Amino acid sequence: MKNLPPLRVEKALVRFKEHFLFLREKVKPEFNLQELRKEIRSAKRRVSADLKEAIKEFSKNAEAKGAKVYYAKDKKEALKRIFKICKELGAERIVKTKSMATEELGLNHFLEKKGLKVVETDLGEWIVQLSGEKPSHILAPAIHLTRNEVAELFSKHFGKVPPQPEALVKVARRELRKEFLSADLGICGANIAICETGSLVIFTNEGNGRLVLNLPRALIAVVPVDKLVFTKEEALAIVRALPKSATGQILSSYVSFITGSPISVNGEKKPVYIILLDNGRSKAARDPEFKKAFYCIRCGACANVCPVFISASGFVFGKIYTGPIGVVLTAITEGIEEASKIAELCLGCKRCEEMCPAGVPLSDLILEIKRRNKKAKGIPVKEKLFFFTLRSYKTTKKLWEKTKPIYNFATPILKRLHPALKERKLPSFPKKSFSELAKDFLKECSEKKFADWVIFYPGCLVEFLYPELGMSLLKLLYKAGIGVRLPDTWVCCGAPAYYSGDLKTPFKNLLTNLKALSLLFEKLGNTKILSLCPTCTVMLKKTPELFLKVERRKKDLLLAETLASSVEDAVVFFHNLYRQGKLKLEKTFMKRVTYHDPCHLRRGLGIVEEPRELIRIFSREFIEMGEPAECCGLAGSYAFKHPEIEERIFARRLKEFKKTGAEVLLTSCPACVFQWETHLREKIPQIKVFHTISMLEFLIF
Repeated sequence: MKNLPPLRVEKALVRFKEHFLFLREKVKPEFNLQELRKEIRSAKRRVSADLKEAIKEFSKNAEAKGAKVYYAKDKKEALKRIFKICKELGAERIVKTKSMATEELGLNHFLEKKGLKVVETDLGEWIVQLSGEKPSHILAPAIHLTRNEVAELFSKHFGKVPPQPEALVKVARRELRKEFLSADLGICGANIAICETGSLVIFTNEGNGRLVLNLPRALIAVVPVDKLVFTKEEALAIVRALPKSATGQILSSYVSFITGSPISVNGEKKPVYIILLDNGRSKAARDPEFKKAFYCIRCGACANVCPVFISASGFVFGKIYTGPIGVVLTAITEGIEEASKIAELCLGCKRCEEMCPAGVPLSDLILEIKRRNKKAKGIPVKEKLFFFTLRSYKTTKKLWEKTKPIYNFATPILKRLHPALKERKLPSFPKKSFSELAKDFLKECSEKKFADWVIFYPGCLVEFLYPELGMSLLKLLYKAGIGVRLPDTWVCCGAPAYYSGDLKTPFKNLLTNLKALSLLFEKLGNTKILSLCPTCTVMLKKTPELFLKVERRKKDLLLAETLASSVEDAVVFFHNLYRQGKLKLEKTFMKRVTYHDPCHLRRGLGIVEEPRELIRIFSREFIEMGEPAECCGLAGSYAFKHPEIEERIFARRLKEFKKTGAEVLLTSCPACVFQWETHLREKIPQIKVFHTISMLEFLIF
């Protein structure tokens, strides 16, 4: 992994995110996100399903209006065609609007090597061009630079410039105006291309776009084929969504529609050349997974809220295109192997999907990149060995028993050996596993007659690190008059393997769990299967999906679907019990409490309000954290693979926690408990961290 940028870049991206979220919240009443998602997805599905026809229709209609349209299958063809047009026009001085498609081509460098002068006119892009860097953000290309650095850069090129925004803008306006007036050719991109009219739609906020479109005597537009939509109505759905999701505006300052060959400032028809860039997109349109990338409208919202992007910037989490969508577009335009280098940095927290106005399943697509890379290259030996130990409960338990005394003894040494552990106070492994601890309790349960029964799937963290959390669940169920059974031969849910890109290991694990759970399911009848870990819940619910992807067996698939529909997070189960009057709280918690949303609970299962309702009932004072939905940074083994990024992510979460003044932090995931507890024990030892179920047990007994 590349070195992370200075902390000031992270601070700039945090400010940008906060401002973006504030503005987006203000325009929320102006649009129905779910309805817009449906409209955009429907429009883009039509194009990806019939891309050849879309290209043909757009080309025919644009040429009928006077434009010249060329299809370029790859970068080489596009560059060759653009240079040929430049030669035919005798163009030597070129001005450009912001265009990621031209960045994809490496167009500036290519034309400069051919002896042409190319000037970016978007302020951020121009600054980046002068500094010799690449854009760090799809919307704010120079966000990584301070105004002092920009002033220094301008001073180097144009004489002494003070670091005041007004002075910097004045210099930019003066220098760029010269370029606009002397340019032979304008080059732009397009946000939308409408097939039925042959029109291009271009959004800008600085006004430079209109000057590039109108002042030079000719125009070249480089348009990726995934920007096509068939109708004006479909285009308007994107017009409504894009500014709100990109910059939090109801509408961009300038929305330009170009149809055919417009009249230029000298009264003559302006030659317009449109390059329809493919570069892997037709192949993606035929791919059952990557065709979903066509939904993207390039608003940049996914990067604005991505914890990894904010920590690492586009220089680390991206290539030409940055952020979550950048990983996917890299796979489409440069191949899986290239994209897999940055895909490994993804947390899989799904924050990007929550914000995406088009509903692009970004986390799933990034996971697909990991899978295809693993399939091509094979699984590393270390991972294979680790996953193998999780295939059997007995093997996992033996490993736990053997390493437990060493781990408990060597914890201080481990802190010095691994950067992910240096800022933590690690817990000791418990003397007994959950299964051992629960044996007598479960025996007593089996001898009693209960009207209702549930099955409890413990999962690895409850079994081997937090057995008392499992016992809290058993006691609460007993108090509510509900019997509980554990599967005899359960194994790890397979999440570590699944989220690394391996499908076969989690499939085998889930097959073992399916058999163990189905035996109890048959005995107890149609009952709930509870889990304390949202990740385990998500994985158990994925069983049918894995059957479809790995091994299509109709009989097992039907059983998998039945069991998956019966799996429920324990917090939701107890929330329902409380509402039914089957659980009564004996006391109120008197300390100030805040809550952290586990990613898999909030975005994987869609559970947001249930834990909060419980907390508001039993606590005297509940304070929401700022950005409670942002990932805490653990993400399974992520924190240990990328400790530098995790450190920054958690530091931001800790800052938000401190603002609440809370004495207790609650969450509903054992992994999040581990993340917060180990960090806070080291940094603020007086703060207590509990799973929501542990707190319920404390208040009821």
